[in-house]
Amino acid sequence: MGLGRALSTDPVAYKGDPSLLSDQAEVYLEMKDYPRAIASARSAIELVRNWHPDAIKSYTLLIRCYMATDEFDKALETFDRALNLIDFALGPFHPIHATLYSLLGFYYTERAKYDDALVLYKSSLVCCIRAFGQNHAKTAEVYRDLGNLSLKKGTREEAHIQFEKAFLIFEASRGPDSLECALLGYQLASLLLLLGRLREAESFATRTVEYYEKVESADQIYLLSDAGLLLCRVFEAGDDIVKGADAADRLWTSMERLELEEDHPNRQLTLAISFGFAARNLPSEGRSFLTRLTQCATDYMKDEKDELESMRYLQEKCHLYKTVSLFLKTTLRELLQHQVDFYANGWLLDYSFSRTIVQPAELSETLVDWENFLSVVGSEIILDRLK
Repeated sequence: MGLGRALSTDPVAYKGDPSLLSDQAEVYLEMKDYPRAIASARSAIELVRNWHPDAIKSYTLLIRCYMATDEFDKALETFDRALNLIDFALGPFHPIHATLYSLLGFYYTERAKYDDALVLYKSSLVCCIRAFGQNHAKTAEVYRDLGNLSLKKGTREEAHIQFEKAFLIFEASRGPDSLECALLGYQLASLLLLLGRLREAESFATRTVEYYEKVESADQIYLLSDAGLLLCRVFEAGDDIVKGADAADRLWTSMERLELEEDHPNRQLTLAISFGFAARNLPSEGRSFLTRLTQCATDYMKDEKDELESMRYLQEKCHLYKTVSLFLKTTLRELLQHQVDFYANGWLLDYSFSRTIVQPAELSETLVDWENFLSVVGSEIILDRLK
């Protein structure tokens, strides 16, 4: 009979069963239908005997609903009732105390009441250590919450300490190849990049990229592209051109393999970083050459199409050649040929000089020779420039 009620689509079937009503409230909460979630949770509580622990889940759902609807007074009132019920039915040292403390701590954090949040998170940490031990995943979750709180407060060093504790516990309890380690590794890499600790940031970012490369999921490509861009930024901050270019190529290949949407912003960011690495490979006097070259190409495409089409043009070229390095080697010539005004605008005042500033050799080879320049640009413009 219970199974029949659980599978029924008739709302009447839920009446009289607090467990099913509680589950129904949770579904409504996930759907963000807060009035129905509150109604179902209240109905479940009314059907449970006084001071029975079966009401705890419904109380927790009510707290989340009131937080979502900014009914803070009702949330606090429900929080106190839940704590009293847990103390009476399960004892003062039950681990579910930690869940309630963390729940309210998150609410305070989101509303910038950091001191109150800190008290609650510390209480949650004490409960977890006492109930589960120092090396349990639940304890790691509280350390992670403390790290997020520290980030909100702007204390990055403290955030790093808390995140690192959480990471080590997740690594021991869930394994080094766990989703928890990947998610927290991304946070640590981002934080270490801000702190200027690039070698540590590279280590965590690399591990995160490797995890998402081999774990298939619906959102794999989005997590992978975010982690890959972070790794590129680490190399960019350390001016490591070789590793950065390799990371960008590797990321672009993954985006092609996993079919990231053509208009996804991570594609444009990857292109921008790749061109940046290529431009850094030039000597100081030609540092802006590649940037200006690609800008000219984009300007030219704007004349032919709109701005979005210009970016798509560059993306299609990368898609055609699979990697950014091949794109640079094979399409710069085409960009030069299309942008007739290079000479008139003084972008390439001296062809031989341009050849000398473009390094490494494979980029230099993409510039057309003098005779092709004459035929493409036109003899009149060249003669005017030579005069």
